[in-house]
Amino acid sequence: MKNLFGNMLKNSRITMLKKTLRLFAKGLNVNAGNLSKIETGKRLPRYENLAWFSTNYGVPRAELHNAYLSDLAEKMNENP
Repeated sequence: MKNLFGNMLKNSRITMLKKTLRLFAKGLNVNAGNLSKIETGKRLPRYENLAWFSTNYGVPRAELHNAYLSDLAEKMNENP
């Protein structure tokens, strides 16, 4: 899987926010393991949470939306 969504988030966290995964998760009071699974493409978040990711990672929602749909379509094609 391409993991466009997760890579977009991870790149933003590292290059723009300059935070480790653990520090970032702690600051948001969320589980670092769950964020790691999303950033590495092991799982996709619920679509309803895209605004949260956009706000907290500083990535435009439209870009996340497109990456999310691309990854979802690929995942669905892998598991018909």
